[in-house]
Amino acid sequence: MVRRRFFGDIPRAVLTAAIVVGGILGLILTDRFRWGVWESFFFTLIIAGLLLLATTAVYRALFRRQQKG
Repeated sequence: MVRRRFFGDIPRAVLTAAIVVGGILGLILTDRFRWGVWESFFFTLIIAGLLLLATTAVYRALFRRQQKG
């Protein structure tokens, strides 16, 4: 049985960078809007997840074009 990562076609460095940037944005917004602990956690999680999905979509779109052309 072959085990594959969930985003196996995208380098880990790109995924890590997206999560780190999303976390930093969440922390900045937490400080700006003075969210509580739970709000901060959930909004940071959502921001990091959305940034991960956006990065994945952009990466796949760019590199599929290069492979086709």
